[in-house]
Amino acid sequence: EYMSPVSSLSVAKVNDTEIGLREFQQAYQDRRIQLQRLIGPELLNSIDDSRLRSETLDQMINDELVVQAAAGSGLRVGDAQLASMIQSQEAFRAGGTFSQTQYENWLRSQGYSPGGFEQIMRRDLISSQLLTGLTGSAFVTETELAKLKDLQSQRRTFRTVEIPAARFEDAAVNDAAVTAHYETNKERYARSEQVTVEYIEISRADIARDIVVDESELRRMYESRQASFVTPEQREMSHILVSVAPDAGQEVVEEARKRIDEIRDRIQAGASFEETAITHSEDPGSAHNGGKLGFIAKGIMDPEFEKAAFALEKGAVSDPVKTRFGWHLITVTDIRAPKTRSFEEMKEQIRSEIQNEQADLIYSEQVERLANLVFEHPESLEIAAETLGLDTRVSEPFSREGTDSGVAASREVVEAAFSEDVLTAHNNSGVIELGDGRVIALRIRDHEPRTILPLAEVRDRVVSELERTAAREAAKDAGERLLAHLREGGSLDSAAVLPDLEWSELKSVRRDDPADPATLSVLFRMQRPVHGQPRYRGRSLPNGNFQIIALDAVDDAAPEEGQPGETDGLRQSLASATGAAVTDAYIRALRGEADIVINHENLDDRL
Repeated sequence: EYMSPVSSLSVAKVNDTEIGLREFQQAYQDRRIQLQRLIGPELLNSIDDSRLRSETLDQMINDELVVQAAAGSGLRVGDAQLASMIQSQEAFRAGGTFSQTQYENWLRSQGYSPGGFEQIMRRDLISSQLLTGLTGSAFVTETELAKLKDLQSQRRTFRTVEIPAARFEDAAVNDAAVTAHYETNKERYARSEQVTVEYIEISRADIARDIVVDESELRRMYESRQASFVTPEQREMSHILVSVAPDAGQEVVEEARKRIDEIRDRIQAGASFEETAITHSEDPGSAHNGGKLGFIAKGIMDPEFEKAAFALEKGAVSDPVKTRFGWHLITVTDIRAPKTRSFEEMKEQIRSEIQNEQADLIYSEQVERLANLVFEHPESLEIAAETLGLDTRVSEPFSREGTDSGVAASREVVEAAFSEDVLTAHNNSGVIELGDGRVIALRIRDHEPRTILPLAEVRDRVVSELERTAAREAAKDAGERLLAHLREGGSLDSAAVLPDLEWSELKSVRRDDPADPATLSVLFRMQRPVHGQPRYRGRSLPNGNFQIIALDAVDDAAPEEGQPGETDGLRQSLASATGAAVTDAYIRALRGEADIVINHENLDDRL
């Protein structure tokens, strides 16, 4: 706290609990990263930053209110429940089981203490208990379900026409407009805070590749394991099954035996085994394929089935064989004799196994030494690199959003690089797991704060944005004039807007049609046509075009017969929506009763 006094600042107070600036900054950056992955960096930069901050803080306040309400209701999370949740996280598992070492390494790389992380987990679990209870309490009446079915079966016939923004892209942009737009929107032309890191990496694969294995050792290993390199005998089999339930009575078993005897008689009389299997076999997995099971080795099939199959000569048909599935006839169509793979065939596999086995030991030892060295000498990576014989590498500059490739593609690397201990205190990071037997330790090489780029550097971008905005506005203006003309009874041909505009083909859709969801959302909010006159609605599209929707007809057809289980799906969907509405109302009620103070002065210019 003495070294980083800004961390003690509060951005909001929810009843008696404060939300710290550092906590808010992390949540804000996480939200930006999520949005960038969803919509891309260009659209993200067009979002009003103050709105994004406000939404982030609102969500944090809501989360805090839910935790407080859950605790006030007597909900608790026991130590055993918490431990079970932590141990189930994939990030903390190695070889399918929980790894205390991996857990502690992860905590260090994220800047958490065990107690701090466990407190976060407790909060998540306790709020989840309350919210699950709320959403789970929602129910749906038969009347509501019937109404939903009616709405879902309704069909609407419509057509659309678009005024392309591209038709207006020749608008000139003067210098004054460029300067004014830049001055008003400087925040949009900022380069994100960036860091360049130097790091050292330990790779299990690199270690294995450098291990030399003598030819004599390879031969010794081959000789000692030669029995395991034998490919066992395999037989290509087909069968015909007359199924019998495991708990069937003796009379049923005997009746099935008579049927399988009759089938065998047909085959012995010259009938094709394959065609007979297609017609008479009751095995749903193989009957359609003539009873073929493919090549099978011992140890896979039912013991009685296997015993009979491996006693047959090629081409012979077995006597009826009883298994827990019923009665079988078996034929063997091909036999692959056992084969021992040669030393030359197995040499590289054996070499790889020996290298990996030795590399595992070296890797574990080096990772432990790396962790100790970067901790004992936090001011530099040089000692660790020299001691372990590793090269120091340098990353490309990256922001808190990370990169699509390279070392900063790892979320753990990005979070470690921007942690207080590494970025502000200039210490080495702890050991960071990259997966696939790779770890790194890093430190900051260069740090560039968030910077407003000069107009000269972003002028082309500003001009392009102004041109797109002007084209969008012109398309909207033309679209609204056309919309008014249509509502007055006019037509496309008689409108003096743009030439060559044409309606799309008529479409008839339901609410669940896989067409453009945004268009359907508008379409199904429009009023019904009256006396055969279409209804019109216009909207600007994300690409800048202006779309006009003409609703020509509404058909209240009787609900269609759905697939089995569709009613249950509709019921669940409506219950989920009701549960979400209940949760929203509950949180609004909590906000209405809470004492919430927002410190706006601590939110400005601190990201």
